[in-house]
Amino acid sequence: MIFRSTIVLALAAGCSGGDKTFVPTDDSEPTTDLDGDGWSLADGDCDDDDDRRFPGANDVAGDEIDQNCDDVDGLDADSDGMAGQGSGGEDCNDDDDSIFLGAPEVGWDDIDQNCDGRDQFDFKSLSAGFDHTCAVDTTGLIKCFGNDAFTQVSARPIDEGWDQVCSGKSFSCAVAADRRLACWGDDEKNQVADTPAGQFTQVSCTHEFACAIDTTGAVLCWGDDARSQVTDAPTGFQFDSVAAGRDHGCAATRTTGQITCWGSDASDQIKDRPITDGFVSVIAGAQHSCGVREDLGLDCWGDNNLGQCSSPDDSGPFAMLSSTNNTTCSLRNGVELECWGLDSQFQVTDAPTGVNARFVAMGHDHGCIIRADDGELQCWGKDTDGRASPPWP
Repeated sequence: MIFRSTIVLALAAGCSGGDKTFVPTDDSEPTTDLDGDGWSLADGDCDDDDDRRFPGANDVAGDEIDQNCDDVDGLDADSDGMAGQGSGGEDCNDDDDSIFLGAPEVGWDDIDQNCDGRDQFDFKSLSAGFDHTCAVDTTGLIKCFGNDAFTQVSARPIDEGWDQVCSGKSFSCAVAADRRLACWGDDEKNQVADTPAGQFTQVSCTHEFACAIDTTGAVLCWGDDARSQVTDAPTGFQFDSVAAGRDHGCAATRTTGQITCWGSDASDQIKDRPITDGFVSVIAGAQHSCGVREDLGLDCWGDNNLGQCSSPDDSGPFAMLSSTNNTTCSLRNGVELECWGLDSQFQVTDAPTGVNARFVAMGHDHGCIIRADDGELQCWGKDTDGRASPPWP
């Protein structure tokens, strides 16, 4: 008993002398890296109990875990609150914080802000032919509908990058952003086979021939030449606008805006052309033509048996014109649709005059516009084979 007491007293004596009480480390402090992943709470670690979660960690969308601590399940490089498609998310451009699923769209900018696969205003060019219609969307894809008996719908180019399209009787042509030219469909008059090579800025299609302006300003025509509408195409000048009618053509020169026409003159559509300068664009119908002047007023000439040369108000201002047969349509004040002339298929009376438009195209007996409010197509007139019924918005 004495021995045990001595030991206890000795231990008690040895523990005296003022030693401080032991206090364990506080692992809840933000400067502490509890999970050993190299990141503390102060450094931005959003879960210091999981060494797989820290800023810059590989974050795969869909597992409902924010591995990289950016408050998004997946990699959100542009900090717009949505993971990029590269990490399994739905942001179609993770380098731009204005582009993500559900973002507000900006019209006519060729950008798909809301990641739905298209720009809000979806079409930028339009053409109505004899029995089919083609349009170019804002990605540069050509879309066609209507009669496909000569593959004028199905044989269209399927790549992107096209700027302008024109449609004739049963064929179409298009100019791309890189200035190449392509035609497809009916080739009875070599209107496809004789498509010229080179670099082009504009193309116009009609009954069975077409004309284009190359980057030097020269006019080249091909296809049916029964009325010398190909061989008599003008030379020696630079042109800014060209139009192919049923069997005649017209063009406006680049520097002076003078109108020249060639081919059939059965209704004085050649002889009665304006002799003054100052035209900025020209269109051609069956046997008539019209031109927009520099003051944005309108002159028409040639056959007027159906009123196709008699605009209700030729003072304008006119943004654009279109005519393929004997109906003429225009956009006054940039957006107001107005049509006159042949109305056999209600291509005048059914024209959506209360709808603002950015583009108008008249076919043989139907017409279409690109609506200004939503960029969709709206057509009217004869609808055999679905030529006036776009299969999408």
